[in-house]
Amino acid sequence: MKKLNNKGFTLIELMVAIGLLSIIVLISIFLINDLIYIKNNTPLAYDNQINRAIIIDSIQQDILQNGLAYENSLTELLKDPIMSPDSATFTLTSLRGQATIILRKDSLTYIDFSGKESKWDFINAYSDINLRPSTDFTLNYFNGYALIVIRIPIYTNNVNNDPDNNNINDDIIITYYGKFLKI
Repeated sequence: MKKLNNKGFTLIELMVAIGLLSIIVLISIFLINDLIYIKNNTPLAYDNQINRAIIIDSIQQDILQNGLAYENSLTELLKDPIMSPDSATFTLTSLRGQATIILRKDSLTYIDFSGKESKWDFINAYSDINLRPSTDFTLNYFNGYALIVIRIPIYTNNVNNDPDNNNINDDIIITYYGKFLKI
């Protein structure tokens, strides 16, 4: 009887090896795609997140320290924005004067109640200056308290985020809930 030389692999062993290798390649492709996405998008999102936090904190702290007031009508607490082709301007009133939020497509400027001006440029992002009442700014008042919400839509260049598909995580949302006074 002749002895067979069993050097090499069977067809089943080759198919199992190819299957395992295919799974490893697929996992590697998904991992590389995720790493490329993170590399391209994380720094932009991080920069915008810090910028957004500074804007919100500065404006809300100024409103909290100075409070809000009105002279004739409660609607003076947050006047409808003055719209122009390149900006939207909000005015807030307190006992110490007025504060102004000026929104442009690429920046936001805040002039606080003491007259100090701060400007923030949007990093790889832009804003929609066509704000809509009751969606982007609201004023509610009851029992001597006011709730003001100003939502500024921000569209970043790093994610699928445009006026038709807004990711509100990038938006600047300024809120105030507190007492208001009559001047």
